[in-house]
This record gives sequence, C-alpha cells and structure tokens, in this order.
Amino acid sequence: MQQLNPQIPKQLQNPEFRFNLVKTKDKIPIEKEWTNKNNYPYNHPTLINYILKGGNYGVVCGFGNLLVIDCDKQEAWDLVKNKLPILKENIKE
Repeated sequence: MQQLNPQIPKQLQNPEFRFNLVKTKDKIPIEKEWTNKNNYPYNHPTLINYILKGGNYGVVCGFGNLLVIDCDKQEAWDLVKNKLPILKENIKE
C-alpha cells in the first residue's frame, strides 16, 4: 500500500514525479546527485520523514512529463494563466 504524503499537493502525488531534499527555508539540495540518484517519489519514507521533521523539498523537473512554471511576479503569472487555459484545471496557487 502506498503511503500518502499530505505535505505534497495532490496534483503532484504521481509516482512518476520526483522530489529532492532541500535545506529548510532555502532552495539548495542537501544531497549530491539529486538529479539522477538522490530523488524520491512523493510517498518515499525518506522524503516523508524529512518533511515531517521540518525539512523542505524541491520538485525535480524532467520526470513524468511534469511541466513547472515558476513566476516570480503576479503579472507574469496572470499572463501565463490567461494564455494557457488548461492550467485552470491544474492550478495550485
């Protein structure tokens, strides 16, 4: 039985997607080789335990056809959201 991770948004709870362990309040991965070796599915005990202890996580792009759009300004997000209507079904704001 797969263990669910309530910290990972439902939209990202796909066994093909991968996550890495990141320093708390940062974006720096704490493990080397996180792009090809040290990354975990959403239900992996290593990831879950790290998050439950206050750790942060990053989404590793390139797995499971996941597309990540990262907008630092609201204006940019509004443009993207309005140009790609399919996003409205899958938005996690």
